[in-house]
Order: sequence, then structure tokens, then C-alpha cells
Amino acid sequence: MFKRHFLGLGSAGVSIGFLWLNPGIALAAPGCESAQPLTLAGIGSPSNPAPPPFILAKKQFSDTRNHWAEPFISALVKRKIVSGFPGNRFKPDAPVTRAEFAAMLAKAFDYRSPRQSPKSFSDVTISWQKQSIGKAYALGFMSGGPKGRFNPNQAITRLQALVALSSGLELASPGNPVQVLSQQFRDANQVPSWAVKKIAATTRRKIVSNYPSPQVLSPNRMATRGEVAAFIYQALVNAKKAPQLAAKNVSRKYIVGYQGSITYDIKDLVPLHNQVRSEVGVGPITWSDNLAEYATEWANYLATKGGCKLTHRPFKGKWQQKYGENLFMGSFTAFNVTDAVKTWYTEKKKYDGKPLNRSNAVLASHYTQLVWGKTRKVGCAQVTCQKRLIVVCNYDPPGNHLGEKPF
Repeated sequence: MFKRHFLGLGSAGVSIGFLWLNPGIALAAPGCESAQPLTLAGIGSPSNPAPPPFILAKKQFSDTRNHWAEPFISALVKRKIVSGFPGNRFKPDAPVTRAEFAAMLAKAFDYRSPRQSPKSFSDVTISWQKQSIGKAYALGFMSGGPKGRFNPNQAITRLQALVALSSGLELASPGNPVQVLSQQFRDANQVPSWAVKKIAATTRRKIVSNYPSPQVLSPNRMATRGEVAAFIYQALVNAKKAPQLAAKNVSRKYIVGYQGSITYDIKDLVPLHNQVRSEVGVGPITWSDNLAEYATEWANYLATKGGCKLTHRPFKGKWQQKYGENLFMGSFTAFNVTDAVKTWYTEKKKYDGKPLNRSNAVLASHYTQLVWGKTRKVGCAQVTCQKRLIVVCNYDPPGNHLGEKPF
């Protein structure tokens, strides 16, 4: 069996595709770096609650270099809203307790007038907690629980942090909150009904920051110190109390709705595929979670062991290719996921309309896979690697069989 890889250059970056040379065997093209869950380190304990840290970094915290939230953290440190730990550490991936969050809110929004009198809680006995929690309560950001308790040492979730900001800042909900969330987040259905309006309000005002994917809210996951720093800083930007991140700052891509950020959902590629397919009269394809997971698995492999290189799946072994595949790569500050399909589509003018052979396939096989009439399902993944956006789509049944026409 003859096996051939090919490389194509498109107007929006580099694309790698593969060619079917024998039914049932494919050459693949995967992606790069994947999103891994953040590691949550413990802070304090109910029996020995940690006080709010008051260690300011002389230059930059040793554990925030190259961290996605570093610009937000540095900005808040300069304003003395957040600080670090001994050893010049910030612990950006550590969870945040309700008391710690209250302390940050009290400092960040000290300019606002209290909406109510401070309140004492039966389980808040430490001096710094009393002061911070009382002020956060008076400003309208936080409230207590049943039986007059506040649960100061309980870790706060991302949902709770955003709801607190929405409540304290008295943000008005957009007229179509459900639509706002569904358009921005793949996991919008995880937001409880009582919180939809408040989360939509923070989303519309570009307060929400999601790492590594802007389209994944993860509302019920514990908020990290880096994430909370991003939320609070963006809330100050919204209130015109802080400047926006510079356009060249790569961390802006994690701010949901930020101009120039990647806010497209990977599933947006399906209607783009079908628009191209309709031009030549072939039927639509549908999204496959299994194919998307398949693409993500290989992307993870390349990110951890593949050196962020555009390498196809092998023909045998653990990573043997089973499906068709197109691949795109471009700078994540300049391109978004839709540019993948747009780039593959540019090969239309290179396709001569004849059955595929080794010559015309090299020129137009990304396009011919888009419009392969027998393909019924697609699953894609978007990941970043070394400041580049990688998009990979897998197809079932695969196209690009030599000797056949796509439509």
C-alpha cells in the first residue's frame, strides 16, 4: 500500500490534511496542546484558617511567570487589592475561600457606597475576617447562609464568585440571558436557573474569563486565585476604574467577548461545513462527540509528547488512524476556529473536478474532504500550542479516496 502525507499552505495559516489511498486506511492530521484542569492547592483549614496574605512581590511572583492570569494579578497587586505568600509566591491555581474573596472585594470596591449596614455572623470570629466580610456584605456582594452563618473557610465556586460580582455591582441582565449564555458557553446548561440572569450580566460586560477555553464556563468548579483576580480586574474595567488589557496582551483571549478574542465554539464549524457542502449539492453533516473526543486525544498526545508539531497519526499501533482529517494552524492572536474551514475552502479553485489522484489531491484535498458526499459526521477540536491555534477535524466516513470524485 502506498502512503503519502502532504502539506498545504492557506491564506489563514498552515493546513495539513491526509489522503485515503486504500479503503479503511487513512493518514491523519492532529492538533496540539490541550486544556488540562487546573491543580487546586489547599489554603488553610477550618481549624487553622489562613489570614489574607500581605506579601507584595518585588518584581513578579515566581509562580506567575507565563501564567495566563499574570496580567490581571500584577494589575491588582499594584493596586494593593491582592498580595502573595512568603517565598514570593502567589499560588494562582489555589482555591479561594469565601473569607479571602470577601477581603479582595472589600479592597477592590472600596470606592462604592455601602448599601446596607455590616452584619455579624456566628461563625466569623477572626478579626480580619469580620472586617472584610462585614464590608463585602454592606456593599451588597455577599450574604450569609442559614442560622446566621457565613462559612468563611469554604472554597467559593466560579458561579458564586460571578454571582457575587453581579449582585454587588447591581448589573442589569440582558433581555435574552439564556441566549447570551448558550451562544457563549458549551456548558451553559450547567448554570442553574436562579443564576442565569446574573451570569449573563457578567458575561455581557466581559467580566468572565475562562482558561483554557473561553467557551467552557465550568460554573461549579472551585474558583482559583488567578481566576478571581481576572474576574475582579475585568469588573474594575467595566466600572471604568482600570484600563483594558493592551490589545497585544495574549491573556485577553480568555476574556469572554473581548474584541479580538477567540469566542467561537468549535461546533460553529458544522454550519460552515454544511454551507460549503450545499454549494455542490451534497447533504449536510452532523456533529459527533465521539469524533471530537478522538481528535482531542491525539491533540493531547502532541502537546505532551509531540513537541507541538503537525504530525499525522500512525498507520498502526495505539494511535492508529480510523477517520478522515483536516488540520489548521495559525497564530491564536490573529485567527479563530472559523478560519480553519475558510482556509480549507480556498482550495476549491485548485480542484479540477476530476477523480482524485496524487496530483489534484495534494492541491485540494482539504476542500474535497469538506464536500465529500459520503461523509456524514464530523468532530473537531481547537487547542493552543506555543502561541498558535490548532484546529483539527475528523470525518466519518472518511473522504479523499483515490480514483473517486467527492460529489
